[in-house]
Amino acid sequence: MKRIGYLFLFLFVATAGKAQLSVDVSDTVACEGTDIVMTASGMETYTWSSTMALDTTAGDSVNATPIVGTFGVTITGFNTTLNDTDSVIVSITINPNPTAVIVSSAADNNDFVCFGSSATLTAISDTALLASVSWSPATYLNATSGVNVVATPDSQITYTAVVTNDFGCTAMGAKVVKVGFQDPVFSVGISPAVICPGDSSRFTATPTGIVSAFNWSPSATLSGSSGTIVDAYPTVSTTYTMTAIRFGCEKDTSFTLDVHTPPVMSVTQSTTAPIKLDQSVTVTVTCPDCVEYVWKLPSSTLQTTNNEQTISPNSPGVKTIKVIGIDSNTCKSSVSTSITVEDGFIGTPFSISELSEDHMMIYHKNDQITVESGSPLHSIAMYNLLGENIRNVAGQGEMTKMIPTNELASGVYIINAVSAKSEKSQKVYVQ
Repeated sequence: MKRIGYLFLFLFVATAGKAQLSVDVSDTVACEGTDIVMTASGMETYTWSSTMALDTTAGDSVNATPIVGTFGVTITGFNTTLNDTDSVIVSITINPNPTAVIVSSAADNNDFVCFGSSATLTAISDTALLASVSWSPATYLNATSGVNVVATPDSQITYTAVVTNDFGCTAMGAKVVKVGFQDPVFSVGISPAVICPGDSSRFTATPTGIVSAFNWSPSATLSGSSGTIVDAYPTVSTTYTMTAIRFGCEKDTSFTLDVHTPPVMSVTQSTTAPIKLDQSVTVTVTCPDCVEYVWKLPSSTLQTTNNEQTISPNSPGVKTIKVIGIDSNTCKSSVSTSITVEDGFIGTPFSISELSEDHMMIYHKNDQITVESGSPLHSIAMYNLLGENIRNVAGQGEMTKMIPTNELASGVYIINAVSAKSEKSQKVYVQ
């Protein structure tokens, strides 16, 4: 805070036969926080009034510490001997002080610089009318004036900046610049050192002694840019840098995390046209580097070394087949294909000869399979698509036989019926 001098203002009225009032004011223009002292003389009693706060409204002396602004003070004096009154108005202007904050480029290092290194100090003020900035002490500074200075101390020093605005009002800020003398000591662990695309590796920094910070880059493929442990998940081989900091002294180390090239895969199928429920499609995957495959089928998952599978869907619709290929480094790639299955059949399954006698009908309706024959039925056998016999029904010479399906899982089944004069096999779709 700066006081702009002392201005002694004497105001009086001199008229023959009248009392004389004079007022002494310590400052009529001053900076924020300045104590203003006003003293009246020439009369016997005095009263004071103002828009600013006064310590008293009577007596020959008044004190005030007004806020920023312009204020009027009215002083009225009374002379009992002459029975005379006089008054004077005094104008006082208080200008604002600037703010002063010092920012250091070493703030991220707790205001430490390594011995021989520098920190830039910047004075920041809220005033647009900045007249000057002066710095002290001058020790190890590149300049003693200006908004920015560079400090290169060899030991801890507290620097002070005095900011002055165009009103001549001042404010002061201070900043400590500390000095470190020893590089950090540390080691970095990488586990694993080689990864597949989509996997991650963990980097662990282990300090020896005091290390105040670890910073990692590039951060785009890291779980974080600071700390003792970070995870990396690059899709290609990437070189990383870790910077350790000890009291402003830094040391870097760089290393490369290798990423395997994933296996190259392609897929073909024996037909891309829609198929019927009693047809199959052979799907073949080509992958020179793959040693194992995981087949994601419509209703199951198969892990095998075979790159070819025959697919026989048991329900209509579009069926997606996904194949994951795994190479010797356990890296994975995947391909997908689709099969369109229509609701219907084209012939007899499992190469069973179909005798097309007109007197044999097999159909599914109302949760039951019905076999109707023009001659007595001898036997009825039911198979699943794997060729497993799951049910046998004796014909007992009947012409019609019903088989309940409410306990069967949804899918395609093969019914083989034998009568006295015919034999018929047919696929039946159970929902």
